[in-house]
Amino acid sequence: MATASRNGSAREIILGLGLALFSIAVTLGLGELAFRILDVPSGLVPPRIVEVPNADGGWEPVAAWGTLPVKRASPFPAVHGGEYVPHSRFRFAYYDDFDHVFDGAHVVHDDVAHINALGCRGADFPREKPPGVYRILFVGDSFTFGEGVGDDEPFPVRVEAALNASSPPRRVQAVNAGVAGYNTKDEVIYLERRWLALDPDLVVITFFLNDAYDDERFAALEMGQAGGHLGYNVLIPSRLLRWAVARWKGWRLGRSVRETYRAQFSGNPAIEGHDWRDVQASLIHASELLRQRGVPLVLVIFPELYDLGPDHPFADIYEQVAAFARDHGIPVLNLYPPFASRRAEELWVFVNDHHPNAAAHALAADAIVGFLRAQTPPLVP
Repeated sequence: MATASRNGSAREIILGLGLALFSIAVTLGLGELAFRILDVPSGLVPPRIVEVPNADGGWEPVAAWGTLPVKRASPFPAVHGGEYVPHSRFRFAYYDDFDHVFDGAHVVHDDVAHINALGCRGADFPREKPPGVYRILFVGDSFTFGEGVGDDEPFPVRVEAALNASSPPRRVQAVNAGVAGYNTKDEVIYLERRWLALDPDLVVITFFLNDAYDDERFAALEMGQAGGHLGYNVLIPSRLLRWAVARWKGWRLGRSVRETYRAQFSGNPAIEGHDWRDVQASLIHASELLRQRGVPLVLVIFPELYDLGPDHPFADIYEQVAAFARDHGIPVLNLYPPFASRRAEELWVFVNDHHPNAAAHALAADAIVGFLRAQTPPLVP
């Protein structure tokens, strides 16, 4: 009897396990069917590509972002991010979801970025400042450059337009010297060795959290969501499962980036070679350089476009940076407060490119113009 009872219990366990597995399989199958019928994107979004003009008048991708013909090596060895090639043009191309890569559909191109003769973004302008012109030099990284938006949309251009709107003829000229991949040390090196020759009347340095590390070292870490997309598409035929993998990768990426950012502002940086201490030294050096020339310096802190509400994970770091600037006599504008009421997703260039879009640049420009005018005395004519 005991043996029969044990056999019966074993059959019940096996039957229960089989029913559970069957239920899971049916549920997953229905979910997969629904995802395909509704054409729900898997969420695995391929990385953007950079395109340059070709000989036929069209566009073709370059081998890697940050290389010729878009960028060349910097003449200053300490700057690892290179510099833009004068007179070059390029644009970014985005796929809205990995499911559509191979059929060529759902490709989004942003507007073309033009690099002028001096290696700055936008139209050419004379190196020597014309009489009566108030020249504002903006230095920073890809946020200042306006990666992912057209030539007339980055906040330096919008600041120029706003300041000139009430004082024709044109008196204010904004120079956009932002370069993707630069940190504060790189920016101040170029300020000292190249951009001060443009005789600016005001210098605005834009600060972002990743200015506290070297992009070249950061890229060596497994931080991007782009890696392995082709492998996922081949090895995971299920769109539902790819969707789940994308959510997991996004969560892991977010956690890694948050931990890395915070570590760079501590006494134990996760990435060696450049951290908050180097940022501090560079800002002090820039302030001294400009003070000797009687040129005002302003620091603008751009927030990470993620979870911009009251629980934003980096608000304390922005205040840490702002307090340092104030302690050293540098007027500072923290853009987090004007951004705090906005949904981050509404301010992204693309779903997998969280650079500020045109709306975010407009918001930043409005805040910068108000800040410059509110100083005593005002920092603009």
